[in-house]
Amino acid sequence: MSLKKLDQITVEILLLILLAVVCASFSSNVAHSKGHVAAPWFLGGLLFGPLALIAAVGLPDLKLRRYLRLLAEHQGAVGKENPDDAPSDGEGLRLW
Repeated sequence: MSLKKLDQITVEILLLILLAVVCASFSSNVAHSKGHVAAPWFLGGLLFGPLALIAAVGLPDLKLRRYLRLLAEHQGAVGKENPDDAPSDGEGLRLW
């Protein structure tokens, strides 16, 4: 193998590592902003790259759910003691 070929392979490997670290950072940041634990999403970003980032974007927003629940309790739409008091859509599915 020539030195030029080795340099090209080294650059490609470094770019893949950089991509993995960037995806890991963004994945953990997105997961944390939605109320999830960031460390597993960082590891997932390192291992799976852009797929983990897409999965993190699709996570439910736990902070928003908690906020909406507090608003509903404050306005009397949902009882504090029984979470099954949530309004349904008529087919037995709870709206939150």
